[in-house]
Amino acid sequence: WRAGGRLRQRRLPPSAMTRLHDWTVELSRPGVGRPDLDAFLLDFARLMQREERDIGLPPHLQQACSVFADEARLAGGTLTLAELCQCGPAHLNRLCRRWHGCTASELVARIRLDWASRELRLTARPVAELAAACGMPHLGHFYRRFRQRFGTTPKAWRDAAYSLFSPTSAAPPTSSP
Repeated sequence: WRAGGRLRQRRLPPSAMTRLHDWTVELSRPGVGRPDLDAFLLDFARLMQREERDIGLPPHLQQACSVFADEARLAGGTLTLAELCQCGPAHLNRLCRRWHGCTASELVARIRLDWASRELRLTARPVAELAAACGMPHLGHFYRRFRQRFGTTPKAWRDAAYSLFSPTSAAPPTSSP
């Protein structure tokens, strides 16, 4: 909040509201701990960032990108995204260039890597499994693209995320004689 400034209000699309509703159901269950709350806050921050970035996108492209970001569809690539957008690959490329400033395959790679980066932070699944799940079965290609996008390796990315939530330990206690 800015001093003396007005609060910004945001109108979220139905897909975002559904996701927030799902989180309220999940967080209202007994036994919810700090990892669950941390996962919610990370997802919420990502959701708000995506919504702000996607302002002005045609609704069908925004919906297609949102649906494509599901693990079950990521391996399908640009053809799956084109089907979700209900257009051909050439038209999808034009839409991506206009609204995202990149080709459809670059957008697919960005969505895949964003998904993988979230999974690396929130799960303990092996890197090779995540690479295959997001449609990049060649581990060398996955590592190269991940480093281009985030400036670090997947393992370093995960280690940095885990260090945020693990308590820092002081020097080990010394035994007195």
